[in-house]
Amino acid sequence: MGRAAAKSIRALLAASLAMVGGRARAQPADPEQLPVAQALVDEGRRLLADGKPEEACPKFKEAVRVAPSWGIGALAQLAECYEKAGRLAGAWGTWVQVESAARTAGQAERAQAAHERVAALAPRVPRLTLVVKELLRGQEGVEITRDGAAIPREQWGVSIPVDPGRHLVRVTAPRRIAWAVEIDVRAGEVQIVAPARLEEAPAPVAPARVTPTQPQREDDPGKVQRRVGIGVGVAGIIALEAALVLIVMNATDAADYRAVCPGPITKLPICGTANMDPGGLLAGARATQVGAIASGVAGVVALGSGIAIYTTAPAPGRGTTRAPPGGTVAAVLGLGGAAMRVRW
Repeated sequence: MGRAAAKSIRALLAASLAMVGGRARAQPADPEQLPVAQALVDEGRRLLADGKPEEACPKFKEAVRVAPSWGIGALAQLAECYEKAGRLAGAWGTWVQVESAARTAGQAERAQAAHERVAALAPRVPRLTLVVKELLRGQEGVEITRDGAAIPREQWGVSIPVDPGRHLVRVTAPRRIAWAVEIDVRAGEVQIVAPARLEEAPAPVAPARVTPTQPQREDDPGKVQRRVGIGVGVAGIIALEAALVLIVMNATDAADYRAVCPGPITKLPICGTANMDPGGLLAGARATQVGAIASGVAGVVALGSGIAIYTTAPAPGRGTTRAPPGGTVAAVLGLGGAAMRVRW
């Protein structure tokens, strides 16, 4: 892609612009749009004088759009603006357009000036060639973009003028892994070689089905009931221990009383003295006897209830209320204490 290629591209562009310029010249300018175009040009000149080419260029471009048959001067201003903004490819192409439009309009002097600017810019404009191999060309649905704009297939392999700076080239295709490269183009000609082919994209992973969360099942539904049964049984054992203590105290009081007044403590003693209950021994013996009976009855009831509550609790993991098969519960009482023993 040397000077010959550049000249051919320039000639083709100039010819096409000449036809466009001819059509534009044939169309009369809309009188209502001329003031708008002039205002845009004036604003663009002001911004350009303030050193703001990036803001000025859109003003000139709009002026050309609203009054294409009148705006050769605005088009030249746009080319100048692009050049000051560093957009050399845009400036070069716009000067080519100015030259063609000026020649069509019979403005030889302006056409010559534009021609000289085109010649001066041509060596400075970077060029980018996208090399696409046949294998990639044959893949279905291949698309190539530069800075987000599509590059037609007719431009693949052609040395295309571009503005200096960073450019992102991206190659995509349906169901293929995309390929991209970013380059910094400053001057001269740069070639980008696209991959020979795009690899197949992995199959999409089906989203996992989410099952409704089920409430967790209680593994041991009888746990609380068994704890209650143990508590009631322990209370019964404590009551039985208290009954044993009272029995011992009652025996001691009865023995002390008989030493003074022989005879059953359930009958009024006849001791031959005025003091019918010396030292309150009879009252103490009767009180401990009543307390022992009451504590014993309460202890037996509580212990029996605790055993019943415990043994009827649902078994772990079953959720049914039944007594564990083969289980035995035994209460052990004695003067030194009491205990409940459970065995399965």
